Amino acid sequence: MKFRFDKPTCQNIRKSLRKEWIETNGLGDYASSSLICCNTRKYHGLLVADLESPAGRHVLLSSLEESLFVGGRELCFSCRKHPGVFYPRGNEHLEEMDAGEWPVFRYRFGEVTLTRELMLIPGHRLLLVRYEVRGTAPDTPPVVLRVKPLLAFRNAHDLTRANPALRPETLSAPSGICLRPYEALPPLFMQVEGGFIFNAAPDWCFNVEYLVERERGFAYQEDLFQPGQFEIRLVPGKPVFLTASTEALQTEHGHNVIGEIWRREVERRMGLAASSESLEGHLAREGERFLVRRPDGGLAVTAGYHWFGSWGRDTLIALPGLTFYAGRPEEGTDVLLGLGSAVRDGLIPNVFSADGNHAYNSADASLWYVWAVQQMLKALPDRKGLVRERCWPVIKNIIEHYGGGKVPFVAPDAEGFLSVGNPGTQLTWMDAVANGRPVTPRHGQPVEISALWYNALAFADSLAKAFGEPEWRRTKQLDAMRSVFFKRYWVTDERGDYLADVWRDGGVETCVRPNQLFALSLPYPVLD
Repeated sequence: MKFRFDKPTCQNIRKSLRKEWIETNGLGDYASSSLICCNTRKYHGLLVADLESPAGRHVLLSSLEESLFVGGRELCFSCRKHPGVFYPRGNEHLEEMDAGEWPVFRYRFGEVTLTRELMLIPGHRLLLVRYEVRGTAPDTPPVVLRVKPLLAFRNAHDLTRANPALRPETLSAPSGICLRPYEALPPLFMQVEGGFIFNAAPDWCFNVEYLVERERGFAYQEDLFQPGQFEIRLVPGKPVFLTASTEALQTEHGHNVIGEIWRREVERRMGLAASSESLEGHLAREGERFLVRRPDGGLAVTAGYHWFGSWGRDTLIALPGLTFYAGRPEEGTDVLLGLGSAVRDGLIPNVFSADGNHAYNSADASLWYVWAVQQMLKALPDRKGLVRERCWPVIKNIIEHYGGGKVPFVAPDAEGFLSVGNPGTQLTWMDAVANGRPVTPRHGQPVEISALWYNALAFADSLAKAFGEPEWRRTKQLDAMRSVFFKRYWVTDERGDYLADVWRDGGVETCVRPNQLFALSLPYPVLD
């Protein structure tokens, strides 16, 4: 599916800045910006690398200042925000933008048109930018492309300022240049396929502003380092490529390496697009962006772009749709088994850390693990042997610790339901904190925790029966729990009939929230 934005939309600053595109490569890296490539977030950038050391996402290449030199005139087609002004307002030449299989931008400068395309290559920390110019008149004058890289080289959560610690030297590399602004971060190689000149002229681009950060109440200005300028001769109808990567692309005997990489990736993506024209196919294909290959070779699910990493709860909720029901069963199994191996004292991590110091601060992630196993078995019924060997021990570990009161801030009551947290904790998905206190206190027995726990016990009961382990069966307890649940949570008042959000100490919190949907939507619903 393609999303095409026309000239009026592209040239409307207010509208175009609210629309964003993203490219990913399956390594946790991304390229992202607004529709007109004017960065509005400190998280935007053309090469944002998810590094192992130093851990986390880092904005390496923030943006490019680009222009065409035609007939003695310099025509800019990039844009960024400075105090009180947008500069150089390249969106005024943008005729059309396609956010389809990859971002495509089409510009017009009188008789000259320019197509600019961006692509991250899956499995490689490699950005390809493809430029192609065409003239509508036979006497179109020579065209020179000028590109000034703007570097941030910082953690994605931070901002940078001009500083003497940055190393401004530009080193030569095959068909390009190499930059290493800071020792702690990897080098950046920028290479060109075809003839070019690079004029080193180190300087700083001051006070670049990010409007979304200002709206969010965060610091929103930074300085970007500009090492110099590429000059590339453009021939109408003949594309040229500019790359950015943390590793140099080796070229041999003038072989068209970059163009070949581009061609193969275009064929792959167009083939996928042709086979996924339906909405379901489109969503299944787009879901691949969230599957990330870890440095150890395993798979993880990133909880969201631009700043989230891998979260246990989010991974488990999304996993069936991203994998088992999207034609990626092996990938889903890989992720699920990896999560199971991370269980500790009945808990699945809420937040995974690159250094292994995971955060075990969620009451429901382990219960979502049980649900994800159910979904795998439903989609792949032939995996029952795998479930018995690899998942059943994890489920028993979870039930033993939750039901035995061995999980911090989790205690079963006499009826078998779980009370979680205290006034100072935030252990459910509604976990925002302000001034050290939960924004939405939900300690006690949140409705979705009770529903998920009942579902976990009922599923374990069915597995124990199938696997011949009667000591794990709780059929009579489950019957009683359904009756208790209805008495505790069912509310009838002037608003109608609905479920309470939290049961606590004999009373209920009657906020109407989506959490009550889990009481009837899980495989083993606790509500009739």
